[in-house]
Amino acid sequence: MVEREELVRDWLSRLGAGLGFDSDTTSWLMAGSIFVVVVVGMVVVRHILLSRLQGVVDRTKNVVDDLVFDLVRRTSWPFFVVLGIFLAAVALKLSPRGTMVVRSLFSIALFVQGGIWANYVLSFTVDAYLRRRQGEDTSKLAVLALFNFFARIAVWTLVLLLALDNLGVEVATLIAGLGVGGIAIGLALQSVLRDTFASLSIILDKPFEVGDFIIVDDLQGTVEHIGIKTTRVLSLNGEEYVLGNNDLLTSRIRNFKRVQERRVLQAFAVAYDTPTEKLERVQSIVQEVLGSIEEARFDRTYLKAFGENALEFEMVYYVARPDFDLMVERRHQVNLALHQRFGEEEIRFGVPPRRVLLEGDGEALLG
Repeated sequence: MVEREELVRDWLSRLGAGLGFDSDTTSWLMAGSIFVVVVVGMVVVRHILLSRLQGVVDRTKNVVDDLVFDLVRRTSWPFFVVLGIFLAAVALKLSPRGTMVVRSLFSIALFVQGGIWANYVLSFTVDAYLRRRQGEDTSKLAVLALFNFFARIAVWTLVLLLALDNLGVEVATLIAGLGVGGIAIGLALQSVLRDTFASLSIILDKPFEVGDFIIVDDLQGTVEHIGIKTTRVLSLNGEEYVLGNNDLLTSRIRNFKRVQERRVLQAFAVAYDTPTEKLERVQSIVQEVLGSIEEARFDRTYLKAFGENALEFEMVYYVARPDFDLMVERRHQVNLALHQRFGEEEIRFGVPPRRVLLEGDGEALLG
């Protein structure tokens, strides 16, 4: 029996010396106990937390508890093993080299576990957004998924650099090289990158969406597609404008999406020889005309100015819906009805005089 204990102690001593340890049998047994307690305890705690959180998730519709539940579920058992080794090493007398190995192992495991958590938080956030926007323009969703992909690459790149740094690799030179390469790529693709980041801004800030009627400088039309680099607008003439996203955001955009009704400002002229009593009836005539037309609302009519050739009037009215085609149709009806009523009232529209040269008779003035 004594000989067996001596053999075990001698074997443990040789194993410890080979790994850089300087510990006795008691320290090894204590370290093993700590390792088992930590690993088993973390597994049990994880199981209890998942059971409690499952009940909360089933009772509520809050996405926060769903996120916490999934983060706990994605805490992997290899991380528990490394944590157990790290805490068990406290009971051992480690050499400097052994201490460095254990700490590096734990740091790498912590970085990897953090990367798993961060990766899931990104995916969870994007999925929640996509569920809320289900049925909307697929181009926006594709852009968001692309940015999620690049964000996840950035997370794992950071994890890799931190892991290499803990292994003693000189990452400063590597980062500098990546920085120089990134600057070169950025300069070569600056136009593409500007438009790509502008597309993200369009998605988040929503200055316009697919289906909105917009006016950009002297271009106007309906937004048909929002892509990673360009936005396509279908004009009233049937032409398709392809506009860079960055150019759009740096321009003045007029969006008619939230317009509840359209305002129409229209001028017309009445001849100078119109009697005053008929001029006084112009306002009531316009009001009667607009009152007889469906989805048109009178605002005001007034004598604006004494023009060079006629009395200049201005009328303002509203069309009840923002539809452009409806506005054009109502304007057509208003003009026809106004022409008919002026004819009935014998009110002449003002037109500029024309001078016609008659052969043999000299110059004559035609009104």
